[in-house]
Amino acid sequence: MLAPFSSDVSGQLMNIPVRVTANAGTLQDILQKRDWKTTVQFNSPVLTVSGSGLLAATEWQPGSWFNLDITSKDASLLSPWLGTAASINGEIDFKGRLDYRHGSIVFDTPSLTLMNTKGKAHLAWHPDTNLLELNSHFRRLDFTQFGQFVNKEELPQVEQTAPTQGVNLDVPLLPENLVIADANLNLTVDRMLWADQALSKLSFKGEVRDGKMENAPFQAYYAGSKFVGDLSLVLSDQNLSAALTLSVNKPNIGAVLHQLNVADNLKMSLDKASLSLSLSGKTVLELMEQASVKTSFTGGELKVADTYTGKAIDVFLKNGEFVTGPDTATHLTLTGTASGLPLTLTMDSLSLKQANDGRARVPMNVAVTLGDSYFHAKSDVVVPLELMTMTVYIDADSPSLARFNRFTGADLPPYGPLKISASMTMDELGYRLKDFVINVGSSTLTGHGDIFPPQQSNGLKRPMLDMAFSAPFIQLDDFNIPHWSAWLPNKEDGEIKTPSEQIAAKETPQPSSDAVPVVSPKGLLLADANFKLDVDEVRSGKDWLGAGKLYWTLDDGRLTLQPLNVQIPGGQIHIEGDIAAKGEMFDINLNGDVKNFDYGVIARQVDPETSMYGKLSTKFELKSLANTPDTLMENATGFIGFAAWPKAFDAHLIDLWAVSLTDAIIPNFTNDDPSQLNCVAAGLEINKGDMKQREMVMDTSRIHVIGNFDAHYKTRDFNLELTPVSKRAQIFGLQTPVAIEGKFEDFSLNVPWSEIIKTTVRFTTSPIVTPLRWLFEEPLPKDASAECERIWQG
Repeated sequence: MLAPFSSDVSGQLMNIPVRVTANAGTLQDILQKRDWKTTVQFNSPVLTVSGSGLLAATEWQPGSWFNLDITSKDASLLSPWLGTAASINGEIDFKGRLDYRHGSIVFDTPSLTLMNTKGKAHLAWHPDTNLLELNSHFRRLDFTQFGQFVNKEELPQVEQTAPTQGVNLDVPLLPENLVIADANLNLTVDRMLWADQALSKLSFKGEVRDGKMENAPFQAYYAGSKFVGDLSLVLSDQNLSAALTLSVNKPNIGAVLHQLNVADNLKMSLDKASLSLSLSGKTVLELMEQASVKTSFTGGELKVADTYTGKAIDVFLKNGEFVTGPDTATHLTLTGTASGLPLTLTMDSLSLKQANDGRARVPMNVAVTLGDSYFHAKSDVVVPLELMTMTVYIDADSPSLARFNRFTGADLPPYGPLKISASMTMDELGYRLKDFVINVGSSTLTGHGDIFPPQQSNGLKRPMLDMAFSAPFIQLDDFNIPHWSAWLPNKEDGEIKTPSEQIAAKETPQPSSDAVPVVSPKGLLLADANFKLDVDEVRSGKDWLGAGKLYWTLDDGRLTLQPLNVQIPGGQIHIEGDIAAKGEMFDINLNGDVKNFDYGVIARQVDPETSMYGKLSTKFELKSLANTPDTLMENATGFIGFAAWPKAFDAHLIDLWAVSLTDAIIPNFTNDDPSQLNCVAAGLEINKGDMKQREMVMDTSRIHVIGNFDAHYKTRDFNLELTPVSKRAQIFGLQTPVAIEGKFEDFSLNVPWSEIIKTTVRFTTSPIVTPLRWLFEEPLPKDASAECERIWQG
């Protein structure tokens, strides 16, 4: 009775040696209600526990206390005892003191180390008022490691109501008959970790009264941004309700979404954002389904980047709003500018209850209005967002293809109005477009396409486009853009504007772009491409020409036409060639063969009511070094042959110097003459811009005209001598030769004096000579069309 209590036990616990010693007061101390001291010591190679305390008057009452120290060099050594995962490791060092003071019970932990978690806490319980006070500060709080502390293989298996990767979301959050005490809570954490997430400089202070906490302020740093707000809680009957308001300045949304494993490589930042969140439920799943979220933001920047190249479009945000809830469809709206154009973007998806009903994919619709163009995309997505597994259905409407200049870098032809639709998938090589439909006016192209951005894995220097289309018909009027040129523009008033910019400027004022002409040293290197178009019927206005094809490639700066082909009635149009930059000029090869083309088609493009028509055949083989179509012929070398069979002619409809020249010539040989014009033909040799005829004729039913022609494209001047020959010798027939010379745009027609003398002699001697010619000469053919056919083919 008078001897103090003492115990010393040694043995093994699950094959680990342990020793437990205990010392305490005497039995007489208990009987006489004296203070009773005790010590306990637990020693083993894996864990050491030391405890000491005092019971005031041998009872737990004010004045009593207890100290506890727990240490372990490595938490993994506790696995045999606690069933914890053996893979974790880290020191355990816990020091605490429990004091029973007058009016309160206080528990202090001035030092707590649990592997990576380090901190301290002060807990006070006031029995009279049923008030709990908690003050704690953690330098590091690692919930991820707490989860790893549990051996998952020994956890019971539970049936899931939703696919949650092994986490049971239907377990009640609060136990039954839970009594919620009043509490004052004050928590600060320098760094908090869970899964792949991290918060820093977290502070929270709140008061709980009768199970309710209202407007408890908190703040934390997440993904480099400071978030401030307040939290309200209601805990009753196993039900948890919470409301959160949050605001942040200059948040990096891309970093936030990356941290949440929602999206990678999204470059988005905001000037200011706010969040309102309310939750209610008994389980985590109910909380997810019953969550209501509303966010808003003002200002910011978004970079819409290509997945492969990383090149981005800068979007400057003005404001936006995001809402979702259990019965509220998810909706995002934002406004701003992109590439200087007004932008509106909306995103729509399911409510949270629908999104968490167990489905593997969630439908999403995105609509974008950019200036006067509209884009829409829809897909069924998985979270986290995996672009490689998605099929995106896209469609777009734009008044002009030139609206895409800002995003392609090329000065595209202003075809329009334009409609595009396709289903798009992605793989390791690039973008795949199926059911690809392009509408330009009344013309519809259907096909498929691939876009391969340059990557280290494919060795491409620039994007590669592979497109193939077919069309029941193509209306050439839909592609008539007379004020646009694919070539480098000319300088005017010290300013250079691309042709489509000049057209767009007349329609809608827009900021200038950095788009370069397609046929320019930079333009030809923007991409490599293969393009194929097969058409059942090519139409020009009301004229039906026939089947056609347009194949071209762009490879390492060389644009190759191979070929352009149209099967016209009774003939064909076949053109092929290539062009490549050579310094500031272009190396051009152009070959063509046109048979029996009704040039009235061209005239009706200018005047649909004209009656002008006729057949034209031509062949050309040209090589040149030029920088614009106007200078193509200045350095050209090769051959041009043509023949025409005019039926009705109006030179004012076709603005070419050669047509004006023809208009000046014909009346000199057909006026006051009932003869019929049969054909005009020429075969022309060209050498570095200097042109000379092989043969040149104009044939009527009564007169055959032989030409002698030379022209110089660099100086734009020419000389033409035309000598008429009657197909049958005539008495008093003049047959006066005509000379035409001057510039292409300004020339004069005259009769040389030497020819006047010759004509006079022929005129006066014709009564004698002509009868002899009737006897010994065979008249020329009434129609020399066969000769014209031979001449144009070279």
